[in-house]
Amino acid sequence: MRRTTWRAALAAALPVVVLGTTLAAGGPTRAVAAAPSVERFVVLYADGASLKASRAAIAAAGGRILKENAAVRVAVVSTTRTSFRVAAGRQRALAG
Repeated sequence: MRRTTWRAALAAALPVVVLGTTLAAGGPTRAVAAAPSVERFVVLYADGASLKASRAAIAAAGGRILKENAAVRVAVVSTTRTSFRVAAGRQRALAG
């Protein structure tokens, strides 16, 4: 009877383990999407713009209001949209 060393046994088993984990993960071509980066901005509402219009402008730019001070007309906004700053700058109901 032939005696198998632990190195030979490991060498024989390793391709099976690698192949099994590759297939279980969906194959080598499966891309894993990175979680989008969340950024926060302080957004100032434009003079004369209603709160409703300012809130809608934030949403249209891709933002979500986390906190709002309606008396001061400012909001803390989070977004994963990389072009939020540009999109918000195009909104008439927002001053900056």
